[in-house]
Amino acid sequence: MDVSPKIFVHPFSNKEIALVDSFVLTKLGEGHGESTLYLGGKGAHENISSFFDTPYKEKMFKVYFSKENLLKVLIFYQAFYKNPHSFYMSDGRLIGFKDNLAHHYDECLNKLNASDEYISNEVELLNPDSQSRQYLRVFAGSILREIFLPYSVKIFFTKIHLHNNSYLDMLIKCSPYIAAKKHHIKVGGKSVKVEFNYLNNSNE
Repeated sequence: MDVSPKIFVHPFSNKEIALVDSFVLTKLGEGHGESTLYLGGKGAHENISSFFDTPYKEKMFKVYFSKENLLKVLIFYQAFYKNPHSFYMSDGRLIGFKDNLAHHYDECLNKLNASDEYISNEVELLNPDSQSRQYLRVFAGSILREIFLPYSVKIFFTKIHLHNNSYLDMLIKCSPYIAAKKHHIKVGGKSVKVEFNYLNNSNE
């Protein structure tokens, strides 16, 4: 691997993609999460197509994560994982995570510390659906689905040379997503609006 890999500049690399509740496995809502990550609608097809060019089309391929980047984001949220608070629902009630987040944090931290400098996951670019939305299939063992909490991270896709081959490697960079936002999630078979704010306790 190169010591200082050069980044390939592309318009799609400026697009922020949030990891929503339906995508992650450690979630506030119901279900086990969806395996597809939304990339964009009809207006973004040209940028998506040119970014995910050969050898990424019509087959599974590897994306890479920087261990250093993942650790920085995970540690940023350490205080919340170790002492999680609940979130406001639209009717004033509170909802919290069912998982033991302190234990989850320790497992993820140990997993990352034992990893190589760059971590790879397999993904698959899907064809646009009937509403012209385009998704990336991300499997259950992915870093993106296992480690992060809903609406806590935004990701960016970039291309760099990590290996001695003829094509660029795809790197996913993660960044904390700290703005308080209201989102709909499914709880008890109903859609409810939850205000996410990982920095402030909703009970205060």
